[in-house]
Amino acid sequence: NFRPSFATPLGIFGGIIYTALYFFPFRGREPFTLRNRKSDHATLKKAKDCTPIQYPKPDNKISFDLLSSVALTNTNHDHDQPSHLTLKNDS
Repeated sequence: NFRPSFATPLGIFGGIIYTALYFFPFRGREPFTLRNRKSDHATLKKAKDCTPIQYPKPDNKISFDLLSSVALTNTNHDHDQPSHLTLKNDS
């Protein structure tokens, strides 16, 4: 509900007022819902219209490669266990 509150005619002030009402008197249980003007999928762009992000190579001090990061999570599972995700149409 926060994002639509900033899209009101009052702009940032409307968002601040709504946020204050949300937290203090209503404690997150307001009896109404603000709606977005557009649905999420209508705001997306095609991948071909966007410029790719060029990420720097891992420096092994602040950023790490993917395999090192996964190893640090200490995830434990059998490597031959079946996937729990299924596709309706896998073609």
